[in-house]
Amino acid sequence: MLAPDARDPQLSATTSSCSPSGSRVPTLSTKFLRTEVPTSSLDEHVPVRHLSILPVEVLDNILQPLTQNELISLLVANKFFYALSARQLYHTITIDCARRSIAFFQTVLNNPIIPPLVRSLDINITNPHLLKAFYCLFQKVLQQLPALVTLFLDFPKFHSPQWILHGCTFSLKSFTTSMHCTHPLAQFLDTQHNITHLTLRGFQSDNLSILPFLDMSDSGTKEEEQFKLKPTSLPNLTHFNAIHAGAPVIQAVVEDRPVEVVSIPLFPSLSMDSLLALQSSSVPMRRLSLISFDPEAPHFLFQVLSDGFAQLEALHVVFLMTDYTKVC
Repeated sequence: MLAPDARDPQLSATTSSCSPSGSRVPTLSTKFLRTEVPTSSLDEHVPVRHLSILPVEVLDNILQPLTQNELISLLVANKFFYALSARQLYHTITIDCARRSIAFFQTVLNNPIIPPLVRSLDINITNPHLLKAFYCLFQKVLQQLPALVTLFLDFPKFHSPQWILHGCTFSLKSFTTSMHCTHPLAQFLDTQHNITHLTLRGFQSDNLSILPFLDMSDSGTKEEEQFKLKPTSLPNLTHFNAIHAGAPVIQAVVEDRPVEVVSIPLFPSLSMDSLLALQSSSVPMRRLSLISFDPEAPHFLFQVLSDGFAQLEALHVVFLMTDYTKVC
């Protein structure tokens, strides 16, 4: 596991990358690196609403235009402004560096004030050398975030640690992951009844020895390991995006659920199965985005869409023609 490069717990929760040029959120100033806020000054027993006649939502709107550095200045002003600025600083966390991730993990585990404030967490890591200890630490952090509603997990291609989601108590509304579409991920989704937006970016199986568009069926996977959802799972799902999923995963997610906005791939010889899977939604499809790798798709796609998706309001199609007839 990589070692953290920051010591201040307040720093790590709002820093998003190793270099300012590549960060999604600006890196915190060196002044804040040296700033320490004693835990005793946080006033755990006095809610913000008791310190002002204005509702918390109004106070949040007042602070929303402030920059990160301005919020940091408020953070160390006094107890009242610490509570207000911390709500803004830790509401949305975006991290794309393993070392910064570890620093944030330590913040969450060492400061009980922070976990209830985190509502959105985006972890995007490409380092393929992460050890299991990193994911064990991450699991402990996820179990400490009860208020989380948006979760984005993008790991290296060969990393699919679905087990880090075990024991989590949050109830998500939006979930995006690069984890492979296998049974453990389906088991986690079975527990998330409030998800409305789901994006599955991972491969359809743990076997990555072949390219995803060469075999998109579950025929080589044991039945107990296949990606299958309970009929009662994801009752509020309306938006579904898939990157590598074939017809079996699409069918498992869409069938008998109110999915009306979809973005999926179409693979050679499997396009019809994927389109038929979309028709199993419990409501008419309104918006559809397709990226086709099937060279035959232009010959039948629009007729199929016209016949089976008459209530479409928006359609976006990209054809990637992978075959050729002549080499110049």
